[in-house]
Amino acid sequence: MVNGMRRARLFAQALRVSVRLWFWRRTRAAPRCEHHKARGRSQPERTGLYVRIGDDREHSEATHIGVALALVILLLATHAAWAAEPALQTAGDSPSWGWLGVRIRDLSEQEMEELTVLYGLGEGYGVLLVDVLKGGPAETIGLKAGDLVVAYDGRPILEVRALQRFVGATPVGKSASLTVLREGKRRPLQVTIGAMPTEVVAERVAAEYGFAVRALVGERSASERGDDPVVAVVMERSPAKQAGLQIGDRIVRFNGQAVTSLATLGALLRRQRLREPLDLHVLRQGNPLSLHVPPAIPEKSLP
Repeated sequence: MVNGMRRARLFAQALRVSVRLWFWRRTRAAPRCEHHKARGRSQPERTGLYVRIGDDREHSEATHIGVALALVILLLATHAAWAAEPALQTAGDSPSWGWLGVRIRDLSEQEMEELTVLYGLGEGYGVLLVDVLKGGPAETIGLKAGDLVVAYDGRPILEVRALQRFVGATPVGKSASLTVLREGKRRPLQVTIGAMPTEVVAERVAAEYGFAVRALVGERSASERGDDPVVAVVMERSPAKQAGLQIGDRIVRFNGQAVTSLATLGALLRRQRLREPLDLHVLRQGNPLSLHVPPAIPEKSLP
């Protein structure tokens, strides 16, 4: 169910961009109408979706065909992201994950529209680099904050999750191709994927299931310690949310093993396989609860 909702969101994103393109192209016909009126030509005749000004109907038809092609391209990119999700399972089985060394975010709807207006129908998607970490693979090849990653190993990138999973699934030390949009131009780059730092792996695995933890702060009972892991974030439409995990829950057992500190939980998370569920025992306002968290990658998504 969670996987299907993500697919629906990506489809809606592609459709929104294409519809906005169509309306933007239509509004650009207005100045052309005034130009024809000033030169003494007859007023344009509106016929359905078209504005007839001599041969401009053919131009409008070509525009609509271009928008339709843009929709097809975006939907194909969306399908590539869906199909790539199971590839991360390989990384989940190995002791290390691929790492690029960047902080990234998704584009807003306004940013997607602006990119399309500025650079044409072929753009309007990608993942924005917010920060490039010192000493990481991304810094080595000259990536900069503000670069837009639009493809990884030839596969279009529509959202943060897709890039994270592609990179995470890449064996450490392997060379991969990146395509970035910088100053309106696409630039092909080659990067050697590094190993994700150990302290980051546990956070990443937890994020795949849709939650994050922190140390217990504030007043504590006699049985609580300062390094007890407490849920700090639960992501919408995630396996953790589906299972009923809540902010403030204190995790005391993980897959049947006692959790005595953040370090203990981190070690257990690093060994977790994404295709397997989590059995969590938590304390919520002092009351014990057992929660079954679905796999981060559903079995039906595997090849």
